[in-house]
Amino acid sequence: MYIKFLLLIIFQFYLFAQTPQTVKIGVLAKRGDEVALNKWQETAKYLESQIKDYNFEILPLSFEKIDLAIRKNEINFLITNPVFYIQLEHKYNISRIATLLNKYDDKNFVSYYGGVIFTKSSSNINTIKDLKNRSFAAVDSNSFGGWIMANKLLHDMGINPLKFFSKIEYLGTHDRVVKAVLNGEITAGTVRSDTLERMAKEKKINLNDFFIIHKIESSNFPFSISTSLYPEWPISKLPQTSNKLAKEVALKLMYMPSTSKAAISAGIGGWTIPANYSLVNKTLQTLKIEPYKHTFKEYIYEFIKEYLFFISFIVITFIFVIFLIIYVLKLNISLKSSKEKLANINEDLEKKVQERTSNMENFLEKERYLRVIMSTISDINRYLITYKKLNELLVKSCQRLIKIEEYSMSFILLEEDFYKDKWFCSSKKEYAKLEDFIKNEFISKQGLASNFQEKKDNEIINDIQTYDLDEKFRKLCLDSNIYSCAFFALKPDVDKPYYNGILGILNKNKNGFELEEIRMLEELSGDLGFAIKANIDSIEHERLKNEQIQNYEETIISFVKMIEQRDTYTAGHTTRVAKYSELIAKKMNLKNEEIHKLTKAAILHDIGKISTPDAVLLKPGTLNDLEYKMIKEHVTVGYEMLKEIKIYEDLAQIMLYHHERYDGSGYPKGLKGEEIPLLSSIMSVADAFDAMTSTRIYKKSKSVSQALEELKKLKGTQFNPKIVDIAVEVLKDIEVPSTINQSPKNEIERERLAYFYKDYTTDFYNETYLKLMLNQKEFIEEFKFAYEIQLINTLQLELKSSIKTVENLFKDVALKIKDKADVNFFIKPNSFYLFCKDNKEIIFKDFIKTLTYERIEFKLNILDINKLKKDQEKIKN
Repeated sequence: MYIKFLLLIIFQFYLFAQTPQTVKIGVLAKRGDEVALNKWQETAKYLESQIKDYNFEILPLSFEKIDLAIRKNEINFLITNPVFYIQLEHKYNISRIATLLNKYDDKNFVSYYGGVIFTKSSSNINTIKDLKNRSFAAVDSNSFGGWIMANKLLHDMGINPLKFFSKIEYLGTHDRVVKAVLNGEITAGTVRSDTLERMAKEKKINLNDFFIIHKIESSNFPFSISTSLYPEWPISKLPQTSNKLAKEVALKLMYMPSTSKAAISAGIGGWTIPANYSLVNKTLQTLKIEPYKHTFKEYIYEFIKEYLFFISFIVITFIFVIFLIIYVLKLNISLKSSKEKLANINEDLEKKVQERTSNMENFLEKERYLRVIMSTISDINRYLITYKKLNELLVKSCQRLIKIEEYSMSFILLEEDFYKDKWFCSSKKEYAKLEDFIKNEFISKQGLASNFQEKKDNEIINDIQTYDLDEKFRKLCLDSNIYSCAFFALKPDVDKPYYNGILGILNKNKNGFELEEIRMLEELSGDLGFAIKANIDSIEHERLKNEQIQNYEETIISFVKMIEQRDTYTAGHTTRVAKYSELIAKKMNLKNEEIHKLTKAAILHDIGKISTPDAVLLKPGTLNDLEYKMIKEHVTVGYEMLKEIKIYEDLAQIMLYHHERYDGSGYPKGLKGEEIPLLSSIMSVADAFDAMTSTRIYKKSKSVSQALEELKKLKGTQFNPKIVDIAVEVLKDIEVPSTINQSPKNEIERERLAYFYKDYTTDFYNETYLKLMLNQKEFIEEFKFAYEIQLINTLQLELKSSIKTVENLFKDVALKIKDKADVNFFIKPNSFYLFCKDNKEIIFKDFIKTLTYERIEFKLNILDINKLKKDQEKIKN
């Protein structure tokens, strides 16, 4: 069992030993990974065929990846440019084992190369100086043939590339640099010396398209060149690679035939012994490129240059410290000699400090006390602004004053008689007896207060024990540990003797009141006096204002009553419009303030009719154009009457627009829709509803339902639709009094109204007025007896005499009839209708017998009022 296991291990070890080891050759891919693989893959195969037990792989690396690959031990050998070799030799201790032979043709090979600077042949650039402020391309900042060689040439010519060129771009590969110049993206560029020829051979470019700048002619070098020649690329071994393997690889490479597939694929003539790279080292040192960025001297120079300020500061500080130490030493010597003198001075100074400290403490205590007083007065001054009610102000002021620790009591007594509350006091409970005593003294103006009343000025008592005072007051104060008190006259004007109150303060401070304290309290008393005076003025102003408002309202109400006396319909009409307006406004959820304005405006909305003549205002029929124009003026007149009175200016606006129509055809402004104020629109609907449901002499009233239907028809034209909808809802159950009509209520009203219905010959009412009266229930109920006195043959008289003669006849008869009946009518052409409250048939029969006129006969007819009414209605229809 153990033997089998041992044999298995030996067999596996044998297999492992027979497995070829992989060797990786890193290659700088100057023209890209694909080109590098195609170029060097055959070299790997060549080495595999020559060296047994090893597999060789090519690993293309960019400039940036070489360093990382070495640190990770990913490669065993490296083919790179001379610069990288020098840098990596210093950094990782790599060592060259062979140098590349560049192939010119099948027989000629070179182990050196250079850099070529070129531009397009079509450009007007001939020399390097022509490239100033032009763009320039290179392969990489670490590319030897693709930048460093050209940079060394520029350095030797005294040119700083960063300032010389407008820009320098590193494009990563030689091919990209050539393409960028060819495409006109860059003015000029630099690549290694054989790049242009190889790309032309690969038919990627045409050499005639390029111009070589600073071209160096050399019979020993087959490629275009602008710089010095440097040794070709080396192949180097990494430290971890065995020397045995390195020797084998170097030997096989040096024996590689130029005709081998590996050499042909790489485009080289083979490999030779390692070249001398001292020229490369020198170039890197000149350009200060790794690993020769700085020498020690240069480091020192750069360090001093960079930190010159700090070095100078340290040196100066050091010198200053030395001088300071010397000065301090001298000063100490001087101080020792002065020490005794200072000891004596300090002793005297301590005494003075103690005295001043004591004075300062007293001063600070006084300052603290005065600050408290000042803060208190500041608070009370704030109360003057904050509290609008005088009682609250005075109570708060007294309460704030006794928050001062030294103040035991404060009070304010008002002198004005019209104040109900005159005494305001604040104190602690233990001072109740003292407060009662002082209150009685000052309110009765006796004892303690009498002295103040005589002087009418501030009284400061800083020592209650020695001051000439009432003994009872003195004892009460001293028993309460009160040693001083002060009474200040509250004067709104310090230059006048008038004062409107007294401010009293009782103080526990044995030293009494400070002078500054008294001045501050005097200012406070003046402020309080001014506040009381302002309150008195405010009360008087409010009284005058209310009186003025009352006068205004009385005047306006007088105007309203005047209109009511002229037109009884207007009186009831305005109150009803106010009622209907209020119902609508409440349903619309308007604010109470708005509803109040609306109802008040409704009461006054026809006040402008005071300027309307009776002939127009009381006319019981249709108005003509002129009369209608006059009646329309009432809204403007009413507005002008009220607009200047502040309390009525809002009402004036509502009244002004209550005859505007929703479609814009109303007056006085012709407003329409939402332009009409809402309250005016509400009043307009209420006004129209009342007019429809009221009986006028010339028309009968509508029922509530008829009036609401009429409003519906007119919504959108005359009225606001929303308001009409609400009015229909709130007014549908309203009860309109049956007594609402324009019929005259008494003899005077009948006479005023009859002005429009008089027969000017007889001065009796005419037939039109008779028709109106027959429609009035009150008239028929009051005058139950009616008679007709008819004149016969008046036509013949008129024909034989003249119209004037007949008129005189009617006038004479009318004078005789006038006092016989209660109401008289003359019905043309020749009848007198007489209405009486009592039966006067016999009286009229006897009366016509007394009437004797030549050729005229008189006939008495008894009239049936109901039949007469029906006859008139038939005539009307």
